[in-house]
Amino acid sequence: QHGTGITYRYDRIGYHSSYRLKGSYNYQLAFNDDSKLSFGGAVHFQNHRTEIPSPTQISGRDPSMNIDLGVAYLSKKIFAGIALNQLEIIDIDKSSYIFQPAPHLYAHFRYLFKLGPSVEIIPQALMGSDLIGVSYFSEFNLNVAYKNMINLGLVYRTLSTIGANISWTFLDRYSIVYQYEYIEIGGFSNSNSISERNHIIQLMMRILD
Repeated sequence: QHGTGITYRYDRIGYHSSYRLKGSYNYQLAFNDDSKLSFGGAVHFQNHRTEIPSPTQISGRDPSMNIDLGVAYLSKKIFAGIALNQLEIIDIDKSSYIFQPAPHLYAHFRYLFKLGPSVEIIPQALMGSDLIGVSYFSEFNLNVAYKNMINLGLVYRTLSTIGANISWTFLDRYSIVYQYEYIEIGGFSNSNSISERNHIIQLMMRILD
């Protein structure tokens, strides 16, 4: 199985703007036990610009061409994948204005435990790091699903965040989700850190095939 796609994105915040044109390709190798091995890649051209009018008259741009690479394995119980994003291959404008995002390496693992016909327990881990040695993060989730109707979840992130969520799905297409996040800016062990609490309510509808 093959898949291709083209994406164009444009963002503007204040004096800063950026756009990206990306072409992607995916190949899936299916096995007899309904598992799949998927390979993917993308090439994208992007440009970041800053235009500040008078009296300062500051302007700059940083166009480049980058690639993304990834591989993933998927079965009825296991998902495991690794991806390399934003790897620069061509610096089109070698100027002092540098605004490109750093390349990142991501890894994701998920496993499905079935407790009888009605209950599923899904632990998963997501880890990522830039390749310039500045930042690293990891996230651990535990989800419990009952009859694909009620879902309970817990999350912990090394960026000093813990959270919980609950969702209810009805009529096979509608869902109500409540999510709570507690963020300690500066770290849990820092007495001078600032705490932040978020309450998120979502109403979702799935478009049936």
